[in-house]
Amino acid sequence: MVQDSTGGFGQTLTRLGIASAIALGAVASGMLLSRSGRRLLGEVWQGRQRTTIEDRVLDALWSDERVGRRRIDVIELADGAVRLTGAVRDEAEHDRVIEVVKRVNGVHGIDAQIQIVPRQGRSMLRHA
Repeated sequence: MVQDSTGGFGQTLTRLGIASAIALGAVASGMLLSRSGRRLLGEVWQGRQRTTIEDRVLDALWSDERVGRRRIDVIELADGAVRLTGAVRDEAEHDRVIEVVKRVNGVHGIDAQIQIVPRQGRSMLRHA
């Protein structure tokens, strides 16, 4: 066993434990702050593993400025055919989702079951 210069094996273990806790916290909080990290943790918890095509589609959607914050789920039905579910705010966002997914390498068919749910205006909320 190795002792540190301040006089104890216990202090070394304490420092190692604190460093490990900080490192673990940084990793966990970084994952929980990102949308993809939260989704990954959810899928791990459920025991589901995404396919390569699902990963590509989700990465493309999350990277898009216009629809990246919408909750869209992707399931690969068959080789290259995907089903999209979730909600967008308007027809333009719906069309944008389809446009983004069509450009993903390996996608050959899209079953878009995306709902259009308009955002409630702030003026409506103020008058309520």
